[in-house]
Amino acid sequence: MYNIELNIPSKYSHSRFLDVNTGKNMNLNKKFVDYFYTLVCFYRLELLSSNNNCLSTNMVEIEKKDKKFKKMKTSVIEENIDFEENLSFEFFQILNVTNFYSKNNGNSNYTAIRNFINAFKDMYVETNMFNKDKTEKSKLIKVFDVLELGSDNISMNVRFTKEYILPYLVTEKYFKKVNLYILFLFRSSYAKKIYLFLKDYSNCSKKIDKKKFADFLGEDFNLRKIEKYINSINKSDLNIEITKPINGKKSELIFVIRNKNFFITEDEELEYFLNEFILEDCQKITQNLIYDGKENIDNFEKYTKGIYDKKLKSDYEMSRYRSIYEIKLIIENHINNLKDKFNVSNEKHGILMFTDRLNNIDYESFFVNDQYELIDFATFEKIKLTPEKSLLRLKNAKVSIFNLPKNMKNYSLSSF
Repeated sequence: MYNIELNIPSKYSHSRFLDVNTGKNMNLNKKFVDYFYTLVCFYRLELLSSNNNCLSTNMVEIEKKDKKFKKMKTSVIEENIDFEENLSFEFFQILNVTNFYSKNNGNSNYTAIRNFINAFKDMYVETNMFNKDKTEKSKLIKVFDVLELGSDNISMNVRFTKEYILPYLVTEKYFKKVNLYILFLFRSSYAKKIYLFLKDYSNCSKKIDKKKFADFLGEDFNLRKIEKYINSINKSDLNIEITKPINGKKSELIFVIRNKNFFITEDEELEYFLNEFILEDCQKITQNLIYDGKENIDNFEKYTKGIYDKKLKSDYEMSRYRSIYEIKLIIENHINNLKDKFNVSNEKHGILMFTDRLNNIDYESFFVNDQYELIDFATFEKIKLTPEKSLLRLKNAKVSIFNLPKNMKNYSLSSF
């Protein structure tokens, strides 16, 4: 479920759909918004998978705050992508995603998708209305070259314009990762649009002119109902407050936006973090293969996804990862309980040091880093143990507090 995520460029989350015949903002059906972003997500994945060698991954050197470090950078090779090919999608593919909550994939929804096709086939967007993306000015972009009903009447043929879809392929600056299942929760197209806009300012405050915000949302939008939509959004992964400007300008709104964790059920929370845990391990596997020179890997993302997909399909691997992850959760809970017991909230108050008897003579001291790995206190090297044995050592070890030297107070243990 949680793999349905999309990096949405700021210039699009700050855009409005326009009827070019009237020049007016399109007041969209809430289902249409869901269909559209699901289609963008599917189209992007299909375009990348069906065009070999369309992405290039290189190690680049980046300088930040007078420090240099290396980072993997993925770029699009445009000439290796066939932007003129129509892609076909069955209605049920879209509905299996967008109707996750209702579980209703009946004929009425097929009619809704046909209406969506008619509404969007000649659609334009006015991009970057609030100038968040500093690399380009606001402009009109045609969304689809082709959006038509398939000959079987239960599928659609799709081709986004190259200008519109290209920024989705590899997003670098000015974007936010959006979980589409959270977007589908909102029962109003206005709430969906406000959510995408404010998501782009996570953990920030944003001052905005009321008239411009109303123009962005549509001519029919009533600003007096803004709190109703904010209350709806506050049930998601954002917490938003509306404050009055200090200078008393009635023409402005000030939003304070904070991220928060959001999961529908505990099982989904576990599945989400388990999948993230597996993906991180797959990324490490690919990275090690590159550094060891064992594989000639041109596409880091695609190679990692191949490893990841194989592990997800293997019952043995999934059982193994689930066991490892559940033990790591027990270790995390054990460490947090000890921190509460010894009043250690962070490194500034000292760290938990564990001492364990190796044999009748020797002892070994170790601590646990932010990844819940055991680190030898003498060498600062990772102690290579299975999660089961790590947990056993932790529970059998004596615990004390070690106060970090002053020059290490602000040094994260995850760096060791």
